[in-house]
Amino acid sequence: MDRRELVDKVFAHILEMNSRENESAVAMSDTFFKEFMSSQGYSEGDIKHAITILAECHKIFVMTIHKENLKQKIKRVEAYVVSEPAVIHKLKMRFQQRLVDVYEKEKHNKISYAHIVREFLSNIALMAGSPIGKLANITIMLNEYDNLIHNHPEEYSEEWKENKLNEVLESLNTFSKSETVPQPEVPDEIKVVEEVLAGAERRAVQSPQIGEFEEHSALLSPEKVLRIYGPTFFFRVKLRKYEFLYLAEIIEKGYIKEYRELTELKNMLKTIKENFERDKALNDHFEEIYKLDRVVSRALFHSK
Repeated sequence: MDRRELVDKVFAHILEMNSRENESAVAMSDTFFKEFMSSQGYSEGDIKHAITILAECHKIFVMTIHKENLKQKIKRVEAYVVSEPAVIHKLKMRFQQRLVDVYEKEKHNKISYAHIVREFLSNIALMAGSPIGKLANITIMLNEYDNLIHNHPEEYSEEWKENKLNEVLESLNTFSKSETVPQPEVPDEIKVVEEVLAGAERRAVQSPQIGEFEEHSALLSPEKVLRIYGPTFFFRVKLRKYEFLYLAEIIEKGYIKEYRELTELKNMLKTIKENFERDKALNDHFEEIYKLDRVVSRALFHSK
């Protein structure tokens, strides 16, 4: 399989859908996969892999529409939009107007988009599954993506995205070519992450230090905890507990800024992203993982 060809085809299909003039302009995973598999003949796994690559290279955004709920037999539904400013802005304006129109039709009350969003955010539990709630969720995320591109243009330029895509594809090709070559022993920190991704219990890292670590984490600043235990152990514990947003927060606050430490965390995240299929619990943290990955990438860019 030519990965670049598949990635380009998936991207082109998402772009084509984003250009439509109705609500199907935001590509939903439940219909997107069926359409693409039927027209192109690729497997669902191949398409998911391409989606992951496109998201990592910032060529598309992935938003969660419905989380998986096994008890209620609800499957996870995602939505995909290309990260091109003109496309995002057009979709944002279209869906904002659509939200206002649907709200007026259902509630018989015409109010502003901002007012609807405030109402949605204060009643998420009640509105989340409704047509208005779905539209509100999409418009809020489109607005966030529009702001993200505006605030971090260096990561959403065509040059950056293309370079990143080539880097990811090259690393995958190198891995494929060396699969039959004996590999050196995997570092301990990667073994721990792989154990988590294989579906192990969400217990903390098995270590006599863990009790003291938890106590110190509650009492001391991240800077002091990092100094006592070191970044490797710190990352292992936090990733094991799915604390992706916490890691993103302390990186943005400057507690983790060394190039070596950021690279180590970047490699751990790469392992995590390669194992979404092995640990279904990771699907509930999809956007958190990619937010952390973006934060790490920005920190690496500024640390050079």
